[in-house]
Amino acid sequence: TQYTHTQMDDGQLSIAKTVKRGIGTHVWDEEISRMRMGVVAQATSTLQNGMIKAHDGLSLAVIASRVTATYASQAWTTAEGIVNGVLLAKAQLAGQKTGVSGTTIVLGEAQYQTVMAVLLLKGLLPRESVNPINNGVWPQILGVEWVTSPNVPFTDPFLVDRDKLGGIATET
Repeated sequence: TQYTHTQMDDGQLSIAKTVKRGIGTHVWDEEISRMRMGVVAQATSTLQNGMIKAHDGLSLAVIASRVTATYASQAWTTAEGIVNGVLLAKAQLAGQKTGVSGTTIVLGEAQYQTVMAVLLLKGLLPRESVNPINNGVWPQILGVEWVTSPNVPFTDPFLVDRDKLGGIATET
């Protein structure tokens, strides 16, 4: 044809294959009779945390494998460094003109705490009850959502387009 064609990606289905996995634990009726439902709640919590860790690890590994561009910014030790790094990375991403927008920054927990503390001390975070450090809700700062997980497998901050990532489904 006379028009150039863009190759469309099938998304995450081309990256991750279907894998059956499961976890389980034992709760004996003797334990329930002695400790009541506390033992069931503890077992359920343990299973839940295991599932979250597994899905976080898988999801974040897929994200890390899909990053195709890097941007060298200044160190994120000052508010100026953080703001400049985020805004310039967003501009570089927009400059690629692929329709990908930086909507979410993914950080490891230690990085997240450091960045939030720096931004709080510089007055760039809301105060009191809507402060993300006080209420634990992921903030919207500089036009992006900031998220963290203890299962982040990378060391540098990631700026991603959350809408383009797709999703991971589980069947029960």
